[in-house]
This record gives sequence, C-alpha cells and structure tokens, in this order.
Amino acid sequence: APVTSAPVTPAPTPSAPVTSAPVTPAPTPSAPVTPAPTSAPTPSAGCKATISQTTTNSWSGGGQANLLITNTGSKPITALTFTFAAGASKVSSTWNTVGSYSPAAYTLPLSAGGQINSIGFTYNGNSAPVAQLVSVSC
Repeated sequence: APVTSAPVTPAPTPSAPVTSAPVTPAPTPSAPVTPAPTSAPTPSAGCKATISQTTTNSWSGGGQANLLITNTGSKPITALTFTFAAGASKVSSTWNTVGSYSPAAYTLPLSAGGQINSIGFTYNGNSAPVAQLVSVSC
C-alpha cells in the first residue's frame, strides 16, 4: 500500500533580538536671540546744562576760544564732562579744566541758573573745534 504523509511545516527558526541605537531628533533651528537695546542714561529731572563758545582771538593757523557752561536745570551740577566734536586733535591747550575736559573742581557745584565762563582753549587750524556736553551729574 502506498504511504502518504502529511505536509511538513518547518519549525520556526529563532531570530536574534533586534536592538536599535537611540534616536536623537534633529535639532530644530531657533530664532536668534537679540539682546534688548540699551540707551544712554538720561539725566535726572532738573539736571541740565548748555555749552556755548566764542572765539576770542584768531591768527594765521590757529586761535583762542572761551566756553560758557550754563546750568539750565533746577539742581546744582556736581560733575560735568565735555568734548570737542570732530577736531579734538586741533585743541592745543586748555585752561581751568581737569582730566578729559571737565571743569576744574573749584568751579563746582554749579548752582541752578549758574554759569562757568572761565574755561578756554587754543586750537590749531582755521576754525575752532566745537565743544559738546558729554555728561552732566547732579
């Protein structure tokens, strides 16, 4: 008699466990961080001054000028600094000043409405450099 057999199904082969490397998401670009703008300190209320100048003498290649600083605020000024716009190199000497263009200590404090008119300078060139206030403190 013929022998018949049932179909043979192969046994499953065990597979090695699957492990994968940790997945790190791609970095997301962030918006650039812009620092908050800073502004120059503003003088406190009542602490203000003006500066003007007058050429008192001139000669070929130079001259002399005087400055007038006026306290236009309501408080005494205890410190003040000025500079010369576009031409400080033209200044050859100053008087009644200290350091980088500050009035001599004996002229301060400058009372409200008061004036300093004893500051002067000599310069080289055909025109005087223009004095400008940098800071005023009360």
